[in-house]
Amino acid sequence: MAAVRGEGDDLPARCISLLQEVKDLIEARSSGPENTDKTAAFSSSERQARSSSSTRTVQQQQGNNTTQQRVMQNFRSLFAPYSAACSSSASARPPAAKKPRTFQVRETWTHDFFCLGSTQAVSVPSRAQKITLQNAGLGRRKVVFSCKGTALDVKTKLESVFPKLKAGGGFELLRSGSPSSKLSLITPPSGGYSVAFLRDAAGLDQALAYIRPLQKDLDMLENQSTEQVVGENILSVKCLECEEDVALATFRQHQTQCNIKTWERETLLTTDNSLGLVEGTSSDGYKVNEECSMLNTISEDRASLESQLMEMFPGETPEKIQYALLQGSHDLSGAAEYLLNGVMDNKEDEDEDNTDWNTPLSAWGLRKLDYQKALMKFVTGAVQSHLPEEHLVITRDKSIITQVLRKYKNPRFNLQSPLNIQFQSSGTLELGVDAGGPTRAFFYHLMQELVRGKFNGIKLFEGEAGHLVPSCDYDLVSSCFFVLVGKMVVHSFINECKGLEGISPAVINYVISGSRDTALEHLVLEDIQDPCLRQILKELMDCSDQELGKFTSDGDFNIADTLVSAGFPHIEVLPSNRSLAYECVLTYEVVTKRIPVLDDLRKGLDSVRVMATTGTDLVQQHPQVQQLIFPAAESKIEVSELRQLIKYNQTDGSTAQAAEYFEKYLDELNTRETLGGLLQLWTGWPSLPMIEEKMTVAFLAKTSNKVLADADTCVKSLKIPTYHTEYENFVKYMDLSISHGKVGFGKM
Repeated sequence: MAAVRGEGDDLPARCISLLQEVKDLIEARSSGPENTDKTAAFSSSERQARSSSSTRTVQQQQGNNTTQQRVMQNFRSLFAPYSAACSSSASARPPAAKKPRTFQVRETWTHDFFCLGSTQAVSVPSRAQKITLQNAGLGRRKVVFSCKGTALDVKTKLESVFPKLKAGGGFELLRSGSPSSKLSLITPPSGGYSVAFLRDAAGLDQALAYIRPLQKDLDMLENQSTEQVVGENILSVKCLECEEDVALATFRQHQTQCNIKTWERETLLTTDNSLGLVEGTSSDGYKVNEECSMLNTISEDRASLESQLMEMFPGETPEKIQYALLQGSHDLSGAAEYLLNGVMDNKEDEDEDNTDWNTPLSAWGLRKLDYQKALMKFVTGAVQSHLPEEHLVITRDKSIITQVLRKYKNPRFNLQSPLNIQFQSSGTLELGVDAGGPTRAFFYHLMQELVRGKFNGIKLFEGEAGHLVPSCDYDLVSSCFFVLVGKMVVHSFINECKGLEGISPAVINYVISGSRDTALEHLVLEDIQDPCLRQILKELMDCSDQELGKFTSDGDFNIADTLVSAGFPHIEVLPSNRSLAYECVLTYEVVTKRIPVLDDLRKGLDSVRVMATTGTDLVQQHPQVQQLIFPAAESKIEVSELRQLIKYNQTDGSTAQAAEYFEKYLDELNTRETLGGLLQLWTGWPSLPMIEEKMTVAFLAKTSNKVLADADTCVKSLKIPTYHTEYENFVKYMDLSISHGKVGFGKM
């Protein structure tokens, strides 16, 4: 590029020089002969000067061109690889289009199965039991089925994976239930366990399926394949007792038998020495016969001990019984002690298996306590008295949910702060000072409104009492409203108040466990909140096979659309699977379609932690707590339980009659089933206290202006009148006290 530019720069100078010479020649010819020589001489000298000047210019330009050429050559050498790449890529042909890969969907279904050994197995095996089952060729396996496999295909496949299962006389499938350590049966349809049923309708999802033999326990002896003990590349160990080479896989069994033989020889030698029999001293065969007799005696004694131990420990294998005898020096007590220690170890292993290893160490403090102590520790640890109080003013004639929703939605509202409640009626603040009573009254009315009331015209819970399910309204789902409901419930719980009453047991079990499988066994028809659908499902189970046509898409009681919505479009209502269709619709209507709101409710309940334990964790550790967070609908109050909590102030002759009247009055209220009203007057909540503590009965002065009962809900103290001399008057004024005093706080 530099050479081309140099030649271009030289050409104009040469052209100008030549044109000038032509001009001079023309002028010389036109001027005449006299001037020719002069002009020629002048032209010649001028031409020489121009030529020399042009030559110098050309030489200077050529020097500059040479420098430029060197610079350009250096530049080209530096960037030559990039230039070559660009030129090669520009000149190369575009790559040929790749052929699209064809993907073939595998028509298989894969699931994990665990084969049990006992026909009576009802719980998840412990760690030690799992190891024993695995060594016996049972235990856990991943099994691959054809997607279209029938019940016979499933049976054949499982028996090929677990060969010992053939001797069980059939099998049944189970899954973990509630609690998670227990197993619940997967009821088979009339056609048996097909792949379609297990995949779509059994509710297994990713849960482990347990196989239990039906008629006969399976062989629990350890499997020894021939390649483990026979072949060229088998690792063997030399026995120190008998100096035989034994395959490593069977060495433990050999060691047990070898030690028994060694013990027999030592016992025989000891007996010979005690009898004075020295080897080689007898030639008449007496010693041989004596040894045989002694060996037979020893074998019989050992067999007798083994038989006794098998009766004492029927679940142990013969090998373990023999090993226990060896460890116990063939003493029955020593062997039994060894086996008992092993049983205790297995129980500890089982406890460890049921432990969540992700649980922080601080949570163990509540796990090891009994129900009442764990409850007290959780509640007292939840409310932190050093935090600033949360003050709420509640107007009685307005919706409580509307008044407190803004508080619970605010992340700065601390559920663990002490609560100070003040009620307002008709625009006037009530006199009650909150030391516990107003708080209990507040949560009672809040829980009642959550269960029975509405928010912006939307019912939060639907259905009948005892079978209530949360509404799956779009506005409630999209706004995560039930997270706030869960916070309200746990807030009530940590303030020693109960939660939502009358909720469906299936819903409760899902909220506590977070698993749909645990809820299935609690589903009942009454959980369906739609009365029309409930009647259709009842007809489905009660009608004859000939009437099933009315439940198809063309019938009057069509449930095909509901099955499609539930995710089971392939299920047809036939005599063989009417129960399956019933269960699918029931599960979908009660649990599956409500999972978003149920998860929100669970999230709200878990918003408070005490010693790394949430409310749902506490219920799983101590199931009795469930009746406090989700009490049964209108559970009856037992007067006997109330009497156990009552503590009378010191009585004398003037108060003895009032105490007698009050005891009689309690029995009458129990008959009328109105004990709740008395308790609401007494404590602020119409049921027994959540935490067992004494409820005081005191006595008013015997004056005419103290004829009504007086309650201090904060300290659970009830003062009864002593003025009345007749029981009828006592009952009359006690009823008036309850009807007018159970709501509102008229004094400090």
